Amino acid sequence: MPGIGMGVKYSWSEPPTFYKNPGEYDYMAGATSYNPKDLSKVEKEMNLIIDSIYQLVNACEINLFGGNDLFSLVTLWNSLFIINGQGQEIVNYQDLTKIGDDTEYSFSGMKKTVNTYFSDASTAISNIKDALQLLEDNANKVATAKENLKSEDNNLKTSAKQYLDNVSKNGTEYNLSNLQNIGKWVF
Repeated sequence: MPGIGMGVKYSWSEPPTFYKNPGEYDYMAGATSYNPKDLSKVEKEMNLIIDSIYQLVNACEINLFGGNDLFSLVTLWNSLFIINGQGQEIVNYQDLTKIGDDTEYSFSGMKKTVNTYFSDASTAISNIKDALQLLEDNANKVATAKENLKSEDNNLKTSAKQYLDNVSKNGTEYNLSNLQNIGKWVF
């Protein structure tokens, strides 16, 4: 999924990131046409996968680790070889049950990571949208001020000139090459 301000490619290891807001006099006509993609579909699909994983982890805990089957399997396995009348520990029951604990712990960590990822991505995307809206609003102000320079009303003409002077001194016209200064995102 290529995107403006994202270099070559958007990837899960590089989530949408917000760098900075444009200034009061920065502008770009049509900036909101580069709004980030909505990630809710991707988030929904990943949450469905997470729910499926949870169901499997839960079923294993109930059926395998919570029942008698695993204990019976370990007992039979360890009684397979008897030396001097004593069964040998081929399989350690605690080690096997630890696999279930590790699986649950891994699932919890994965779920937390995915939730954090989408929370951070959502915040970044929201900030980027606000920044793009500001650029477009400022572009509209610049266009209006340029029109007001032709006005018969001296007050309107003076305030338009003053505003455009501020834009000229303190503002930047954003375009595709410097839009990436706001952040990186999917569009």
